[in-house]
Amino acid sequence: MTLPGFQFKLLTLNDLIQIMAIERQASTAARWSASVMRDSLLAAHTQVWGIASEDSDELFAFGVISVVIDEAELLSLSVAPTYYRQGYGEKLLNHLIHIAKSKKAQMLYLEVRTSNQAALELYKKRGFQKMGMRKDYYETQVPNQKEDAILMSLSLL
Repeated sequence: MTLPGFQFKLLTLNDLIQIMAIERQASTAARWSASVMRDSLLAAHTQVWGIASEDSDELFAFGVISVVIDEAELLSLSVAPTYYRQGYGEKLLNHLIHIAKSKKAQMLYLEVRTSNQAALELYKKRGFQKMGMRKDYYETQVPNQKEDAILMSLSLL
């Protein structure tokens, strides 16, 4: 797998349109609203990072991480469908883990849809362990139908 020239980029409000485009396109995204994403971009305890082209600033993927004292939570990680299975999710996850460690977090937590097999494989490959389930946690595109979330954690020590 070869990744074209890319850069990690701390995202700002200027990137909100591209972030929301990925959020709308990604079939397994949490489907955050623009106002929730805006709040995450502005919150003191969260950072929104992206992988962007070095040449054009096109955003390939983004992730939202929250660090409070010694715990971190991966709130969202989405890859534009055009770039699925090309290594961008893994590169961004590794970068976010590095950010959490640099902020002295000891644990990293996340929730993932039970149907998101690509993400589950990535998280397991990176050493995340299943901690439990949240029944009917995620909305789906089918009215009155919800999807369970798998809770996972990774020790950063």
